[in-house]
Amino acid sequence: MPMANVKRGIAAAARRLAHHRLSARQAAEAIMTSDTQRKEIAIEFELGGARVRLGGICKGAGMIQPGMSRTGRGAAAGLHATMLAFLTNGCRD
Repeated sequence: MPMANVKRGIAAAARRLAHHRLSARQAAEAIMTSDTQRKEIAIEFELGGARVRLGGICKGAGMIQPGMSRTGRGAAAGLHATMLAFLTNGCRD
């Protein structure tokens, strides 16, 4: 993998990040492949006297390793779902 290209891509993506809902929505859309809708959620709550925001996006990832077994054909205890999930957090004092 050409790491110089990867580093440039990461730097370019980081410059586009912002702390607002549109950025979260864009990230959820960016990881979609065959998905038909975004999978995203955000909550805000108080923890230890601070206001905390927790956001999450996810997508199915069966093409990576269906069944999450060594063979990809299911473990002895049965098949398992595969998913990629990403969580973000932010605190406000």
